[in-house]
Amino acid sequence: GSAKGSLSVNEIQNMLRFKERNEWTTEDVCEYIVMPECRIIIRRGKAVLTEGHRNLKGFYTEVIEAEKGGGKHISKKDFQGAFISQARRCRFSQFVDAMTNHFVNRKGRNPAEQFIWVDVFTCNQMILTSSHHSPESKAHIESLLTHGLHWAIEQFDEVVMFADTWKDPAPLKRAWCVWELYGVSKAKKNLVVELALSAEEQDDFLQTLTHDSDAVLDSISNIDTEKSGCFNPLDKEMIDTAINESVGYHTLNDIILEELREWLMVTSVSEFQRLVPEGVDGKFDDLDNEQQLRLCMLASCIGKLNHELGRYEEAEIYSKAAVSLSEMVNNDEYLAKSTLRLADIYREKGMLEQAYQLYDSALNLTKEKFGNHPLLGDALNSFASLLKEQGKLQESEKLYLEAITIRSKLLGQESRFLAESYNDIALLYAELKRFDDAEKYFQMAIEIDEKSLGSNHPE
Repeated sequence: GSAKGSLSVNEIQNMLRFKERNEWTTEDVCEYIVMPECRIIIRRGKAVLTEGHRNLKGFYTEVIEAEKGGGKHISKKDFQGAFISQARRCRFSQFVDAMTNHFVNRKGRNPAEQFIWVDVFTCNQMILTSSHHSPESKAHIESLLTHGLHWAIEQFDEVVMFADTWKDPAPLKRAWCVWELYGVSKAKKNLVVELALSAEEQDDFLQTLTHDSDAVLDSISNIDTEKSGCFNPLDKEMIDTAINESVGYHTLNDIILEELREWLMVTSVSEFQRLVPEGVDGKFDDLDNEQQLRLCMLASCIGKLNHELGRYEEAEIYSKAAVSLSEMVNNDEYLAKSTLRLADIYREKGMLEQAYQLYDSALNLTKEKFGNHPLLGDALNSFASLLKEQGKLQESEKLYLEAITIRSKLLGQESRFLAESYNDIALLYAELKRFDDAEKYFQMAIEIDEKSLGSNHPE
């Protein structure tokens, strides 16, 4: 037998028999620790305590149920802390490390005062897994988890997604985590999703960010939540139907991508200021070459993220810093990229003469340093777009055709960058009233987009 409040020898042996403790998943911890402990509480008749006339709820499904029944006893105290979105089959030791790293190391909070809500622990697993409760009782709890979860998430001030790896986070492949993020997108108040990484994973992320920021940007862009999976096909069907009948997966992907961009930008700015407390106003000349290179990558990343989010002033500031830093470290690739981005910003702000000078500079640099390179295709296509805006249509056509030649040769016939060039030159031909040519290139762009995005994509 076991002493009051402890687990039996047999229960402990069952925990250790199938794998080492450091390999346990969150699901294992729920099954072998949380649920046995809860059964002990239930056997003592203490699943729900009372304080005066108010119930102290043991599971957030009970709090949701109370809200649905009138909610007169619901208060902010019922939802203190942060809601955590996580894939329950990830290692629990990594989860704990990530929570400690995120809340204690990065945010400086007292771990004794930081509360987190994890669905697998705070929903009523006792009823869901019980052989004694009726199907109706289980269905009732499942309904609360499905339809009441979004209401519950909105009560929190923080939502954090535990990412087992920054390159391909498991939660984005789990349909129930996608359902949670969908709930965040529906919230009436402005909830921001933050990523929590283990200390080891964060070190790898920052190392990559400061040495190859484009790899980070490419990684977070490859999101397709429609491919997320579920153990129960009926759950997946319910989630698919609800999302497709509202925003649709393509829009949801864009919403999640914007959240990830926001998190990445905050992280990048924080790292930039850690290296140079004065930020972009600091002096870079006194730094060694390695520090300058790291700052160059960060400035380029921050500039690009701000540009994508339509924050042109910040995008301009950091892109200028990236140009200066890339010159200091003699990195021609990032000099060309940052110059092109700065030119794009000026063009979109209507500063066409300044944009012209930078496009011309970037085009000459890419021709001299790289020759036939994807960057040359980017420079040609962007410069052509500026010339079109300036009414120099014949010069614009020439550069578009050069961009098409480079991109088709280097990137292949199914590249979305090639589709961009096809679409751009089609618009030019339409303006020139060369409608047959316009139709041909529009069709070629559509064929590529349908292959890469699918015929139902809104674009």
